[in-house]
Amino acid sequence: MQLYDTSGSLEPKKVSIGNGMLISHLPFDNSCSRGDWKVIVDNENGKEIWQLSIKELNRHIDGNFYSYRLALPYLYLVVSKEQNFKPHPTKQHYVVPNPTFWQLITVDLQSGKVIQEISLGTEKQEECRIEDVDEDGILIGKTNKEILYYERST
Repeated sequence: MQLYDTSGSLEPKKVSIGNGMLISHLPFDNSCSRGDWKVIVDNENGKEIWQLSIKELNRHIDGNFYSYRLALPYLYLVVSKEQNFKPHPTKQHYVVPNPTFWQLITVDLQSGKVIQEISLGTEKQEECRIEDVDEDGILIGKTNKEILYYERST
């Protein structure tokens, strides 16, 4: 919750993840275009240790509470290959679902490396979301009402 609570500010507060490390994420820009979303890990002196950009991974993220979860020593991200919304064909400022393929990405917080990428199915879904997390893995819910548990492999 602490990491998610940082999303309401253009200058998010830092959340301690131990060993003098602090994590925060940069929210989307004010255009709401679902552009880049970054995770930054600094040391206690404010020096950046590593940064992860969803855009650089060629993926998209909703940026809501159900799309990422901090469970030390890992960060889980549910990302899509394409944006899961597209402009309405006739109504300006409206969006409609854009089903896409989804992945679960596990990031090691010490190194900033993606240690696991798991496909969340062979069918396009409107949404995939994190339902729960424990010390061994993560529970993912899908639009088609499927709920699956994925173990973390290290």
